[in-house]
Parts: sequence; structure tokens; C-alpha cells
Amino acid sequence: MEDLTDDFGEDWDDDILNEISLVETVNVIEDDDPDDVPESKHLSALHRLFGHKNFRPLQWRIIGSILNHRRDNCAVMSTGYGKSLCFQFPSVFTGGVTLVISPLISLMEDQILSLKVANIPACLLGTANVQKEKTYKEISENKYRLVYLTPEFCAGERGTELLHEWSNTLPLTLIAIDEAHCVSSWGHDFRASYRKLGELRNLIPDVPILAVTATATEKVRIDIIKTLQLRNPQFSSTSFDRPNFYFAVNHKSDMPESDFRKIMEHRGSKWKFSGPTIVYCITRKKTEELSAMLEEMGLNCAPYHAGLHIKIRKETHEKFVRDELDVIVATIAFGMGIDKPDIRNVIHYGISDSIESYYQEVGRAGRDGQPANCISFYSNDDFRMHAFLRMKGCKNQANRERKERMIQFVHEYVETDQCRRQFVLKYFEEKLDTSNRDTCCDNCLKIKLHTTNSDIYTDLDENGKYNFSTDARLLLSVIDCMNCSYGMMTYIHVLRGSKQQKLEKFFRFPLYGAGKGKSEIWWKELGNLMVRHNLLTRSTASFNEFATLIEMTDAGRAFLLDPKKELLTHPTQEMLPCLRSKKNIWQNKDSNTPSAMPSTSTQLFIGDDETESPDQLDNRMTLYRLLINKRKLIADDEHCLPYMIASNKAIMEMAKYRPQTLNQMETMNLDGLTSVKINKFGKHFLNILTQNQEKLSIEQLLKKYPLPETFKISPSARVSYVLYQSGKTLKQIAQERGFSISTIDSHINSCLRRGMEVKLSAFGITKSVAKTIMDGIFKADCGLTLLNPVKLACPDEITFGQIKTLMSYLQIREHLTSNNLAYAEFDDPEYYEMYKNELQLKMAEKKLENSPVTDDLLSQACNEFEEILDTDGIEIVYVDDDEIDTEESKTKVDDEEPVTKKLKTNFYNLLDSPPRVDEENVNPMKTKSSLQEKSDDEVEIVEEKKTIKVTGNKGAVMKKKNDANLPPWLTKKRVG
Repeated sequence: MEDLTDDFGEDWDDDILNEISLVETVNVIEDDDPDDVPESKHLSALHRLFGHKNFRPLQWRIIGSILNHRRDNCAVMSTGYGKSLCFQFPSVFTGGVTLVISPLISLMEDQILSLKVANIPACLLGTANVQKEKTYKEISENKYRLVYLTPEFCAGERGTELLHEWSNTLPLTLIAIDEAHCVSSWGHDFRASYRKLGELRNLIPDVPILAVTATATEKVRIDIIKTLQLRNPQFSSTSFDRPNFYFAVNHKSDMPESDFRKIMEHRGSKWKFSGPTIVYCITRKKTEELSAMLEEMGLNCAPYHAGLHIKIRKETHEKFVRDELDVIVATIAFGMGIDKPDIRNVIHYGISDSIESYYQEVGRAGRDGQPANCISFYSNDDFRMHAFLRMKGCKNQANRERKERMIQFVHEYVETDQCRRQFVLKYFEEKLDTSNRDTCCDNCLKIKLHTTNSDIYTDLDENGKYNFSTDARLLLSVIDCMNCSYGMMTYIHVLRGSKQQKLEKFFRFPLYGAGKGKSEIWWKELGNLMVRHNLLTRSTASFNEFATLIEMTDAGRAFLLDPKKELLTHPTQEMLPCLRSKKNIWQNKDSNTPSAMPSTSTQLFIGDDETESPDQLDNRMTLYRLLINKRKLIADDEHCLPYMIASNKAIMEMAKYRPQTLNQMETMNLDGLTSVKINKFGKHFLNILTQNQEKLSIEQLLKKYPLPETFKISPSARVSYVLYQSGKTLKQIAQERGFSISTIDSHINSCLRRGMEVKLSAFGITKSVAKTIMDGIFKADCGLTLLNPVKLACPDEITFGQIKTLMSYLQIREHLTSNNLAYAEFDDPEYYEMYKNELQLKMAEKKLENSPVTDDLLSQACNEFEEILDTDGIEIVYVDDDEIDTEESKTKVDDEEPVTKKLKTNFYNLLDSPPRVDEENVNPMKTKSSLQEKSDDEVEIVEEKKTIKVTGNKGAVMKKKNDANLPPWLTKKRVG
């Protein structure tokens, strides 16, 4: 058998394990302050620096306690919730320094790179840093907001010296310990170096400590708090539930390729997964075999395990996170350091050795919040492999027993026919109702499809349980008669009447061959069930530490002696083919496979409250892929990972709403896309978006850019809209539903304001009616919001419903146009064109009305002109108003001031222009006058001395001898 201890060996600290008391309690404070909410300055910094609009509830609970109370925290946060923000934000906000301790160098490197892309200074002290002294100096100069450290560095002599120095010289904000479950020997991933981190409390006593992990039972949490010496800690825990996960379990077949095709998609001539995929195996050999198989199926794939050179592992890791590999096939040596948010599938081809390990491994999927599949394939050989590794890797008996209990839960998980999500949550001591979920797990799906085991197989009760009592007593009797001195297979061979020569002494045994009516698989699975029900137990043989004996427990003996006792339980998946199928029940030979497994590739693009046509979805997916490709090119140029440029969620939002400017992109509050990133990379995405611009429906656009004061559509309004879509008139709908016509008007109008297709003609709005209402809108001069003034300005035959509908129609199009959003029009566009033309005309008239033709300006202009004439020696004579009227009447100039809205003259230009000359009365040979323009506001007049008559001592209305007269309405204008 292959030596696997490099993949599975764990350095268990026996002395520490024996010191821990299960009954010790730790004072953990879990109170909440309802007034402790983020201020605007916190939210502004969050959006500016990290690209998020709001903190998640537990994020601010932790961050607020650090900033406001400098309090210790222990946090259990599900993968993808955003635990890194909890220790990144405080020092970035305050300008201090956070020390982050993590066992995962690759993860730290990724986080530092991501921070640098966002212009947040961070560094790493570890084996990967070849310029340590330079980094020490820059840290001492307070150039970094976050300093990442390995636990080995912290425990070392040099690290201890530096930490002590920094505690006195740097504004330390926080000490963050990531993957804190590694502290505890009760956890599934204990590390001795982490145990020493408790000394940090003595070394830096006044700085708050934050311990975070994704998976920890109550015992582990207590051990973390005690070991790290947390003082009066605040404990926070998110739900362990990952609602975007779909769980399924299948039996391995003899053909892995067939197993994988059940969970893949056939695209054209190739088999593909729905997105980036991790396949976990127990052995290195299996990773190599499966990787080669998947490559032959046409996938970009590579293996990853501890036996490969570190350079090869690093290259494989980088290719996967850079989207250059579709699939990575790995042992558990891969994954803890993976920070790729868009993994769509985590597949276990060989089961994990504990629920904690399993949940942490599947936790690498779907960190972007989008649907992800968690599929397991297993066989009993997997459990035998783990038993072997347990015997070889755990020398301490207590540790072996603890590991055995852990894998017992895994066995129950794969065999249960109840909700798998509920099973996992119950293990982590959480209760949650998941009954209403459509994509929960394969068992829930079977119930919804009415294909439970009870529906398919005979001899199962309504709960899917089988009565094993008779067979259990038969097996117990054989074991008892054989003095509990053999392994399970020997008992089974005797039961089934095997002719093996080594069993010759049992040929005359009374029960020899008594169980030959059942298969070997049946008896093996029954033996496993009886171990789980404590009727049998496994023990190590004295003659061989790797040999296992099956013995009867006291409970088993009591069961054997009491005929009234029953063993009523669920059969394992491997036992189901041994049961008889009910007649007339169609059953696929691969019925254990979740054939209705949700496809994560399409779910990425479908929201909870909308549906799209196949063409729309296809167009959006095409644009999404173009943006993804552009993101990769940008990342290559920036020497960073694609998700550091923009998250998949942000890319999806871009593909959906198609912003056309950087300002639009910023106002969309795209997930994780800060102003810095938008200014850096936004133009690259805009090039793709503008080149592939498509007009979206008004309904789609209004979901992202809603009208102000738009309320949710009521169920009753939806009913009315369905009737409207069926072709009924509003009057018919009102009659059918027994409502007033105004109520139906309101129903349909509310749908219109949400962008749903409603034609103006349904309300009897023709072009002439629309023109009448628009005239009323402009006459009322109250915009598109107030109904009553418009109704008063319209004829009586125009209804409120018509006014409200047309105003909603216009509001929507004005709203979308002002936001530069291209939309697909579903009504006659001439209505909006009419409004725009009329609006443009009214605005032009209003501009003229508001032109600066004021008394003061006119008086000032005339006075200035008078001064110019006076300085040039022109005689000014004041005359009466009557004389001017008489003179003007002779030249047939209009007596009355024209209506303002008809004016075409800008009086700034009139007053600034040279004097007008009556060409008919001027002798060009005799007149030597000329106007030489020196500048925009200065005119030089060169002319023979003339007499200008001006009315009144206040006046500035002038009259030349050459009859270049001003209009009489201007002559009469009061000035001064």
C-alpha cells in the first residue's frame, strides 16, 4: 500500500491534549449595543477604500468594538462572509498598524497583492521575503498599515525582539490571528507553532486581539479563548449555513469517467464543468490518475499534492487562480491558501476524514455568493483507507479514538437520507429551517420530486427505514459462536457459505451458509450499521496493530437475547440495489445520482426576481465572458490575480446594466470596485461595454435605476396587469374584478412605473390627447409630479388617470435619458418626441423671459453710451417725450412693446452694438463716420460733430440727427 503519511500526518501534542479540561468555562460576552452603528465617516472610508456600501452586521460588531472599545474578539465566520475586512479596516481607517498572523503564506501573499492593487500598503515577513532588513526598516517607519507574519516568525527570537520593539514604537491597532482553530488540539488542523501565540498577550498586553476561524465547535472556541489569553472577549458567530451550496453524495463506480459525466455539462463535443473546479482525492496516486483522465476529456487540468516540487505546486496554484486551468485535482495539501472567489464546484472523489475538514474544503467554493456544487463520491474503501492512516499516523490512543469518532460522523453524513445541510448544521450545533429551499441537497430534491427511497423500494416504511432485526440477530449469533475472534469478512464468509479452505473448520457450523440469500455487500453494510448503533465494536488485534477484530458490545448481547428489540434504521446507499423495487415506478439505473443537480453556470445570471429570454441571457453571458477576458488581460499587465481587479459579481453587474461612463460605473456601487480601481481600470471595461452596447428593456434598467418614490407592486395590481396582458381593456378589467376604473388605472400605472409594458393607448391617450395634456403641464408649470394643477389646466374630458399615466410615461424616459441609459422602447416614441420638442421650445422662451432686459442694466448701458458721445465732442440735446413719439410715428415704427416671448433680440448685444445708421439718409461720400472695434466691450467712434437728442433728465434713450431711431416702446421704457 502507498505511504500516505505525508498527506495525512498530524503532529498531535499529547501533553497539551491531556491538560485540557472539558468542564472549564470561559467568560464570553455576547451583548450588543444597539446604538453602536457605523458613522458616515466609517461608511465613506469603507466605500472609498474597499468598495463596499455597508458593513455586514457582524463585521461592524467586531470592527466597532475594536475601534471604540479596544476589545478582544473571537469570531467564527463562515467562508465568504468577509472576515479579512474585520482585521484590515481598523488600521487602514485609523492610520495605525495591524499585525496579521496566518499559517498560509500563499493566502497572505494574495491578500497583500490585493491590498496593493487598492493602494493600501501591506507587507509579509516570512520565508518568501528576501529583503527582510529593508522591510524591518520600513515597518519601523510606519509605512505599512498591515504587516503579515507567520506563527513561526512570531515565536522565533528575532520575531519576539521586533514585536517588543514595535509595541513601543508603532501605533499598533490590532493583532489578528487568522485560522485560529489551529490553536486548539481539539480542532481538525492543530499546529504546535500556533499554540505558542498565547505569549503575544504578555509581549503586547495593551493591543486588542482578534481570533478568527471559519469552522470551530464549542470545545475549539473555548480552547482558542483560553490559549490566546483573550480578556473579556466578545464572541461573534455567523451561521455555518452557506445558502448558495448544493450538497450531493454518490457511490463510486468502477469507472470514474462515468461518475464525472453525471455532474458535468456537455457543450458541443466537449465535457465541461460549470466553472472553476477543485477535485479532492485521498491519495496522490489518485490525483495523478484523475487529472490525466480529465485532460483526456478535454479539460485544462493539473494535479497538486505534497509529493510535487514546491515550484510546480506554486505554478499550478497560480495558473488556477489566474483562470488558466479549469480544474485542479488535489489532496488536502491544496486549498487552505486558495483565495479564488469564483470556484463553482468542489468534488470529493474519496470522502474527508471529518465533518470539519469536509466543510472547510467545500467552503472554498462559491465565495462570491453565487451557486456552487459540493459533490462527494465515496466507497467503503475510503473509510478503510482512513482507518489505516489513523492507525499509522496517530500513536496516541486518545487521539485515535477522537479521530474515529470524527469519521463516524462522516459515515453518517454520506448514508443519511435526510437533509444533508441540516446534518452539517446540527453537527456545528446550529438549528436552521431550510425546508423551503429549491436547491438544498440531493435528498431534499428527491422529496420534492417524489423519488424518495420509500417511493421506489418495497419493505421500507414511510420514513424510509428498514427492519434489520432478523439479519442483525443472525450476524450477532455467528459472531458469538465464533468467540468474537475474527474480522468482519470472516464472519460474512461463514454466513454466506464460502468454500475457502481456511474456513473448512466451520463447514459443519450450524449457521454456516445461513445468510447466503443476501449479498456480501448487504452483510458488510449491515455490519457497519451495527457498529454505528453500538451493537458491535472494532478493536485492534494483539498480534497485528493493523488488523481489526469485530466484537459484540453489551448492547449487542442484550439485543441478541431480547426478541422484542428491533433494529429499525435507514439502509445505506449500497444496500438499496439489494432491495426490491416497486412496480410501475420508473427508476434510472443511476438513481443515486442527482440528475436534477442545479447548473451553476446559468444560475450566475438569473436574479431572484426576474427572468430573461434565452436571447437576452445568451447576449449577457457573451458580454460577461468578454469582460472576464479583459479582466484577465488587465491582471496580467498588473501582475496580480483577476479577482483583485474586479469580482465576478461586479463583472456580472456590468454585463447586466452596461454602464457607459466612469461616473455611472461609480454610482452603481459595484461589489468591491473602489474609486481607485474604477479610475485605474474602468476605461478598459467601458471599451468592451460601448463596443457591445445593447438596449436593455425599461424594466431591467429601472430595477437598477428606479424612479424615486416607486413602491412595490401589490398582488392585486399584478392580477390586473395579467388581465391587461391578456388583451382586456381597463373597463373590462374593472367590471370583471368589481373595482372602480380609477383603481384599475392605479394598478396598471404602478406596473408602468416599474417599467412593465403598458401602452398609452390603453388609457385612451391618442396623439391629440397627449398634446392637450402636455399643454396643461406647461401651462401649470409644475413639472411632472403634481396632478391637480395640470388637471385644472386641462379640459374636463381629460381624466386624472390619463394625466397620471402620461406623466409617468414621461418621467421614466426623462429619468433614463438623464442617466445616459439606452433603452428599448415598447410604445410609440413620437409621444416622447412631442414632449421633448415642446419642452425645448418652452425652455427657449423662458430663457428669453429671463434675459437681463432690466431697467438698471438699460440705464447703465445708455449712461455709458452717453459718456462716450460726450467725450468725442458730440452735442447732446434733451427733448420731450412727445417729440420722440411724433418722430417715430413718421417713420412707421410700431408703437407698442412686442410680447416678450416673441422677442428674437438679445439686448446685451443691442446695447453693446454700434449705433444703427439709416442708410437711406446717409451720403456715403459726405459722411466720414467709421466704427473701429478695439475689443469686445470697447467701441471707438470717429465722426463729425453731430447733435443727439435725449429725453428727460433721467433718460438714456438717444436720437441721432440722421434718424437712426430706436423703437418707441424702448423710448418709453422707464429707466433710472
